[in-house]
Amino acid sequence: MKNVTFGRLSAMSVSLGSIMRTCNLINRKIFQISHAVSASLNVPTAVLITPIFCCYSLKLNSRYLHAGGKFYGDKKGWVVTHLAEQERALSALRRLELTVNKFKRAKKLDLELVMKGSFKDIFVNDKDLVFLIRCCGSMLANESLETRKKLAQAVWDKICNSSIQLDNEHFTALLKTNLENQNPVLPKKFLSEMKGFGVSPNKETLRILLSFVNLLENSEEHKDFVLEELKSKGFSGESEFDGTLASVLAEQGKIFEAEDIVNSMKKRKVGIASSVYASLVKGHMMGGDKESVLQLLSQMEKDGVQLLPLEYASVLSKLAEVSSALPETNSKKLIESVMPHMSIPQAEDMHHCILNAMMELLHCGKTNAACQLIFSLPESFLAGGTLDEPLPIIFCKELARVDIAPEEVLTICDQLEDFVIRLLNKEGCPKPLTLHIVTCHALQSAKSELGVFLLEVLAQRGAPLRPHYFWPLFLTTAKQEMGERQEEGILKLLRKMISLGVKIDCETLAVYVLPFTKKRRSAFDVLTLLQQNGVVGASSRTAVTQWLLENGELTEAAKFNDIHRGRIDPSPLVEPLVRCVLNKFHRPDGSSLSSIAKLLSSMSKKKTRDIDYTGHFLLELSEKLGLFENNGALHDGQAKAVDYLLRILKVLDAKSVKISLQASDYLFNILSPQLELREVDQVRPLVMPPTDDKLTLPMSEFQPLIPHPRVMDRSELEAHLVELRAKGLNDRGVLRRLLQLYCRQGNLKRAMEVKKEMELAGHSFSPGMLSSLLDLLTQNNELQKAKDLFLRLTTDHAEFVIDEYKVIDLATLMCRKGQVNDGVKLLQRHAESTKVRSGPMFERNLVNLLLAAHQGCQLREERGEGNAWTPATLMNELIRLGYVMQPAPASMKTKLKDICGCQQQATAVGEGEKARNRTMKRKS
Repeated sequence: MKNVTFGRLSAMSVSLGSIMRTCNLINRKIFQISHAVSASLNVPTAVLITPIFCCYSLKLNSRYLHAGGKFYGDKKGWVVTHLAEQERALSALRRLELTVNKFKRAKKLDLELVMKGSFKDIFVNDKDLVFLIRCCGSMLANESLETRKKLAQAVWDKICNSSIQLDNEHFTALLKTNLENQNPVLPKKFLSEMKGFGVSPNKETLRILLSFVNLLENSEEHKDFVLEELKSKGFSGESEFDGTLASVLAEQGKIFEAEDIVNSMKKRKVGIASSVYASLVKGHMMGGDKESVLQLLSQMEKDGVQLLPLEYASVLSKLAEVSSALPETNSKKLIESVMPHMSIPQAEDMHHCILNAMMELLHCGKTNAACQLIFSLPESFLAGGTLDEPLPIIFCKELARVDIAPEEVLTICDQLEDFVIRLLNKEGCPKPLTLHIVTCHALQSAKSELGVFLLEVLAQRGAPLRPHYFWPLFLTTAKQEMGERQEEGILKLLRKMISLGVKIDCETLAVYVLPFTKKRRSAFDVLTLLQQNGVVGASSRTAVTQWLLENGELTEAAKFNDIHRGRIDPSPLVEPLVRCVLNKFHRPDGSSLSSIAKLLSSMSKKKTRDIDYTGHFLLELSEKLGLFENNGALHDGQAKAVDYLLRILKVLDAKSVKISLQASDYLFNILSPQLELREVDQVRPLVMPPTDDKLTLPMSEFQPLIPHPRVMDRSELEAHLVELRAKGLNDRGVLRRLLQLYCRQGNLKRAMEVKKEMELAGHSFSPGMLSSLLDLLTQNNELQKAKDLFLRLTTDHAEFVIDEYKVIDLATLMCRKGQVNDGVKLLQRHAESTKVRSGPMFERNLVNLLLAAHQGCQLREERGEGNAWTPATLMNELIRLGYVMQPAPASMKTKLKDICGCQQQATAVGEGEKARNRTMKRKS
């Protein structure tokens, strides 16, 4: 880049302000050029622009921007900060474009990040700026109207203050956004503002301005003013304004005047937009004239008028709103009579439009209307579509964010329970499902009152509660209260947990309770405080030990456990102990080694299971010290780490603290190569602690119904994927997790998209991922794809054992398609390759298999094909192969009798049991 010379600063030449304005102009031009280049090269803007800015700003600092020997500010630091904000704003704008194009929705957080950037630098063309204004309207469906209004006004104020040249497109976008947000706009004031910016309203601007009449007081006066403006511009006689005026009158309740305008348009043979018909339907609905609604809908069907998705959603929303105000029987009759005449438009964004309408009703306080909207739609529409989840599930999640009474939330959950379970086909899932969903999102949204109320209801209905359900409540209480009131609120919530029968774990105490108690208490006082509030047993002692370790008090933790001989749980102490020991490694302390040995010895003695926590600690510490890295050289930091670990091992050996054989082998394999790299005079002896063959290293645990707060959900994983791709980083791990998540959620479309992306990128598939995908394909009746995947799984991963229920379900699908013989062969091959598990957990799958075999037999008979397997003979084969327990359960025999409709076939099961006995005797 060429050297830019500004001349020396002096009172006689150029002022400092003009120089800074020139600098900002150059900064903006460089940023715009670099952003365009980075987009073409797919490289982050900061990578290209930072060296230029830093070099340029250093020249300014060193030569020109100084006064009295001192630099005028830190230009370099300002540039780096400015670049970071701009880069974040551009990333947020890219995310907005992706989410709006894909989901027809915008996120408030992304809009706020864009607001922090410089609009003149970010928005190179007017289309992006218009897009930003439109994002503050109905696309923010999951925000209240007040929030949308404030955000739209903040965006508009920043645009006006950014010295950007405005035109009709910007003002039209603002009008559309305000109309969607039901934010009244005074026509005189708005046109005056346009005139102040030197913009003259065009036809579209005035047409939309006419639509605001419904939202204003003295609507007739404002309507006349807009019509006068139309006449002065020469637009009054045009058909689109007649249609807009008819829509305005219809939604004002002046339905007869609106119909007169429409009839005159028909006489003139002027085309009538579908939006006018939508307004007429809504007008009749508001008047309670059901006959006129049905008559108008029938006329629309005859004339071939098809509502657009947004118009259909608005009519459906008005129908739900009107019907929710009626008694239940009248409401049901109204919906049953109107819905057959309202065919759902076949459009990709139909589900998103319905979703936005539902969100708008919710956030406007019309909860019953939003619920009625769901019940008015057919189940086939609710279950499918382009949404990530079925519409009722999204409704339940959003219900937790709306400010309504907890009792009303509970009532709606009970109304939706059976409907949602039937829709999702989850009869065997833990109950109540909807209440769990709403509770989970109430906790995530920091709705403490609602969260506590729903947790109490779950406990009353017998649902098991986990400690981490209460973690968001602890954090919310800690933020809302201060000082002694904070401690009282935390302890009150702790007592509430105990009263609900929740088993208190040490992580809850150490991370969410003890940090908010008084700081000057000793460990023994803290233990007494916990016991006074109902926490007794090992969890209280473990939590106090963990709390001491988190605060770096290793010696105190060792003394505390030495004095208190009660049992503790060592599993949550390993990680804080590793962090504490690492801190001691960087800041040496003479007593730390003995304290480590004392604490590990105490942990080993007080444990109740044969888990090697000492070995776990040593391996975690080795990884944190960087000893897993061996590149053929031993640097100083690694040498010190090896010495430190050897000293710990020596002390543990002296204290006779035992570790597992597995941990001993790992440590030997880690340390031996490190010691081999040393000179002869620097070699230290490798002393290993004694081993115990009964000890084993710990394993991971399962996830409960409400997910753990540290587990990323779908939206977080998708956002992380966008971020990784924007930065050009490896996305393999996120794709694998997304594939598993989509399989668990039953989202076949998204799962296959991720599978295709992984195959194109050359990423590998684990057998567990293929097994989950197999189950998903089977549940969605994709027989050929499921068979191909099963063949791939059994060929490429022959040692992998597929779950029995997945094999049974695949065989069920084959039988249902008439491939009964192939299905039985599949079951036989699986039984030959592995030991088959049987039990009541597979009973429902087996009953479905017998029913599918019966249907398959009928299908083959209709085709004139032979069939070797009837349900009864298949039952015998299942008993022989071990899929059905011996003797066969009475419930299975009853189901077989119902399927076959013949007592003789049901009693033939005894023959299968005898064959199974003979087979087992031969094997023995």
